[in-house]
Amino acid sequence: MSPNTLPARPRLAAHVLARRHLVGEDERVILHDLRSGQLLQLGPREWALVSAADGTRDVEGIAIAAAREGAHARVVA
Repeated sequence: MSPNTLPARPRLAAHVLARRHLVGEDERVILHDLRSGQLLQLGPREWALVSAADGTRDVEGIAIAAAREGAHARVVA
């Protein structure tokens, strides 16, 4: 598989931890890459999309599941 090709059923890497935080009244999810130490902050809608990529769905299924959770997602062919 080339680096630009998505796996058939994508999921978050095993070395990435997701942690929920409240900042005031705003909910944030912080992704922590244990290998590099890098952090990525996501809002609830972005997290709905990423969390739908759990290794059980193809890309279309991820978009459908994320839309149910309020994320705006579409599959580009």
